Amino acid sequence: MMLGGDVTSQMGGDPFDGFVQRESNFEGGYNMLAEVDQEQCIGCESCPEFCPEVFKMGADGLAIAYTNPVPSECEEAAKEAAEGCPAHCIHLK
Repeated sequence: MMLGGDVTSQMGGDPFDGFVQRESNFEGGYNMLAEVDQEQCIGCESCPEFCPEVFKMGADGLAIAYTNPVPSECEEAAKEAAEGCPAHCIHLK
């Protein structure tokens, strides 16, 4: 199992393929999108500790990003969750 590196090459495509086009926020930028690669998630529960507004644990014990786009006030916490993920399975765009 390969952790980190180029997401596109690991997953065989864009992990955000199929996401709806992001909506422009009031500051003229774009809201962040979050995704958890279920095949790489180890269920450590660190992401909801960093950012419970965006991540939660599913019934299968794996993390899911349940709030998309990420609210602008939660973007820094979502980045911390991605950086703190030991499996490197959180992808932000």
